[in-house]
Amino acid sequence: MEKFDAKKTANVWDRVVASSQPETLPVEQMLMQLWENAVAFLHLSKRIQGPRSAQLHRMYQQSQQSADCLKGICVLVNGSRPSLGNKLPGREPMEATLRTCYGRGMRLLAQMESYSHHKEYGPVFVRLALVQQEQCRQILELLGKEEQRTKARMG
Repeated sequence: MEKFDAKKTANVWDRVVASSQPETLPVEQMLMQLWENAVAFLHLSKRIQGPRSAQLHRMYQQSQQSADCLKGICVLVNGSRPSLGNKLPGREPMEATLRTCYGRGMRLLAQMESYSHHKEYGPVFVRLALVQQEQCRQILELLGKEEQRTKARMG
């Protein structure tokens, strides 16, 4: 009969137990970041006019839909729907607000991509990451257009 190495056996068992534990998801943290961007998009859409306002309003609606998905995951994982509060964004210039949203959006994108292989919610995170990636692209587009508008006013 073979002798078993107790240390190797313990290491294998630890891996088995760790893999059977449900993976904790920072859904509420992601939800708060997503909601902060959504509120910023909504307030910016009300401060400006024209096509950029409509674009920001669509980004708000997309963020709200993504937030609803994350709330649904919270309900399934935690048994409750988190409250988001009514924190209003400051009245900083559009460029500064978009810079903040971009940074937050890129952090969200990285988190969502890191959970794309989750056994239960992976496909949802893949879809949410695609939406987030597109929003980051649109933020950069808006920042590029804002620079053109600023130069046109000064020149």
